[in-house]
Amino acid sequence: MAMERRSSENEERRSFEIDPEIKRYFSISEDGVTLPFFTPPKLLDDLKQFEVRPSDVFVLSYSKAGTTLTQYIATQILHGQVDKKMMELFFFLEMSQDGFITPDTFRPEVGGIYKLAEKAPSPRMMKCHLPMKNLPPQIFTKKPKLIYVARNPKDTAVSFYNFSIIGPSLPTFRSWPEFYEYYHRGLVPYGDWFSHVLPFWDLRDEPNVFFLKYEDILRDMRGTVDKMSKFLEKPITPKQLAEISQNATFDEMRKNKNVNYDLMDNVFDSPPIQPPGMATPKFMRKGKVGDWRNYFTLAQNDRFDELYRTKMADTDLQFYFGDDAH
Repeated sequence: MAMERRSSENEERRSFEIDPEIKRYFSISEDGVTLPFFTPPKLLDDLKQFEVRPSDVFVLSYSKAGTTLTQYIATQILHGQVDKKMMELFFFLEMSQDGFITPDTFRPEVGGIYKLAEKAPSPRMMKCHLPMKNLPPQIFTKKPKLIYVARNPKDTAVSFYNFSIIGPSLPTFRSWPEFYEYYHRGLVPYGDWFSHVLPFWDLRDEPNVFFLKYEDILRDMRGTVDKMSKFLEKPITPKQLAEISQNATFDEMRKNKNVNYDLMDNVFDSPPIQPPGMATPKFMRKGKVGDWRNYFTLAQNDRFDELYRTKMADTDLQFYFGDDAH
């Protein structure tokens, strides 16, 4: 039955016609996963040789899952308040050293930020959105600290859609319905949400893995900070716990020029395609659970619920979608 489902899904993907303008933003991996254009085969091959250190800390996630929030909490626990931009503190392994670029400005010869990380002193903090199979293999032998954050797939979709409008390194979809069709099929940068999240859930009991849910962070910030400090083996005082928890709230982070790209100069260019009647989205939009209700139609929601039930049938992983969800 599972093989039949996968065959049907693959057939649907093959029969779906990808807009050439959107396809320019993809690099297709050996196993058919749509990755960002700035992760060509050469980069993936280089990452196979990347030297991981036991002292490394990785923040891993599917895109738009609460990555920046998780990075900020980890940074405060490990280093306190540092007056540096988050992108300067974490090595975004697969991102081009040229930063947020387009397919037209991509220079493969420059290489990814992982090249800078290779020469950096320990302890290193790194960020990566790549699926598990594309991570440096030494992650699983050197046993660094791995913090994986996941978010319910509906709110992830909405956040991803809005970010695609302002992020120059992502394809800009002409409307939410168009994005939904691509996302439903896993035809967005970093591929299918289920294929990304579930393998990390299976590693949740490994001592070097800390699996987080974005919704749980919002529900219990202090508890999350406390658990993360213990996981990172970095004790904090009650005063530090309170300060970190307050600093990591949405309202505080939105005002912080080191974590909110909206307050940084020359990070995002004007969007090439602006959906009619839609204001330019912000990098930090709402920070809430359940905004998907403002986007998913009843038909889209029913269709996605069917996909969700099928994909999650063999796992005990559960997500909070907001009150009175489904």
